[in-house]
Amino acid sequence: MFCIGIDWADDHHNIYVTSDDSAQRLDSFQIKHSYQGLQLLKSKVEKLTPDKSQVIFALEKSQGLLAGFILQQGYTLYSINPKAVDRYRDRYRSSGAKDDDFDALVLANILRTDRTRFQPLLPDSPLVREIRILVQDENTFIRQLTRLTHQLDASLKEYYPVARELFCDLAQPITLDFLESFPTPESTQQLTSVHLREFLKEHHYRRLNRTSQLYEKITRPQMPVEPFITRAKSHQMLTLVKQIRSLLKSMAEYDRLISELFQQHPDHEIYESLPEAGAG
Repeated sequence: MFCIGIDWADDHHNIYVTSDDSAQRLDSFQIKHSYQGLQLLKSKVEKLTPDKSQVIFALEKSQGLLAGFILQQGYTLYSINPKAVDRYRDRYRSSGAKDDDFDALVLANILRTDRTRFQPLLPDSPLVREIRILVQDENTFIRQLTRLTHQLDASLKEYYPVARELFCDLAQPITLDFLESFPTPESTQQLTSVHLREFLKEHHYRRLNRTSQLYEKITRPQMPVEPFITRAKSHQMLTLVKQIRSLLKSMAEYDRLISELFQQHPDHEIYESLPEAGAG
């Protein structure tokens, strides 16, 4: 069995090859993260043996073009958690390996000595892989939304703290619409209880009995803020609101795409029947 460890990087990858029989370095080389680099890897591996069942790979990164390429070629790929790699490093400190291929050596030897402790990755269908990519990308946008919402909250604290107390979530249409309609404490001076109730009804606000309470909160005297601070921070606030709106729209489109693809999966009814399948 040939064991190949790959130390992944953004623009290149270090490769180390050993085997169950020799436990010695059979080859080590570097490839670029490019089409030519992947073809070089393929060529070198094919020279080891034509039997793909006798070649196994180890990577710390289980997604991406490199992992996908290895699986598409029909090879077995193990994804080794970086913490596990850390635990194995001391075994091979005296191996004589160069610094740039040391982690690749460690990964290859993990396969050689302890691969039964790890599960190989199974190649997914294109449909499942597309869903996974969309979910991962949407999670990135969710983190961005959290960051922008924290920034919006911090901005309001500086000049308009009452706006933080009106609704349960800053990153929702009713809050964003209110902030755009009334971007400063001064802009609420012409607001009446009737207008507020109409605004709430337009947004299908379920707690209309709180209209008077909200109105009192909005119109009560606020902490004084110098005009130049209000001008500057309200500009930042409106910029953040636009960014949050755009992000929410994009995330809704991601939800739609993921749902459509999920419905195409042959086992979607089984997954949907699992407990808390809709929780997120």
